[in-house]
Amino acid sequence: MLASQIVMALQTIVSRETRPGDPAVVTVGSIHGGTKHNIIPASAIMKGSLRTFNAEVRTQIVERLGSFITNIAHASQAEAHLSFPGAGCPTVINHQEETAFVHR
Repeated sequence: MLASQIVMALQTIVSRETRPGDPAVVTVGSIHGGTKHNIIPASAIMKGSLRTFNAEVRTQIVERLGSFITNIAHASQAEAHLSFPGAGCPTVINHQEETAFVHR
C-alpha cells in the first residue's frame, strides 16, 4: 500500500514542482515486494527513471523525490530510502549540421 501511495504522489511532482517550459518525466518502472499473494511484504523495492533537459530541474526533482518518499513513509510509521546513483546521464542534444548529414 505504501509503495502505491508513493507512486501516486510522485506523479504530481512534475506538474506541481516544475515550470511548463521545463519538461520532465518521472517514471516508476518496477515495484518488487513480497513473494506470496496473501502475505503483506515487509519491504518493497521501486525502480524508476527521471528525464529532463535541464540539470537544475533534475536537481530540484531529485530533492523533492527524497522529501516526498521520506514524508509519505514517515506518515505510515515506515522508513524509505532514495538511492539516486550518480548525476545520471546528460541530455542528448543532436547538432543540426551532423543530424542533417546523417539524414542525407
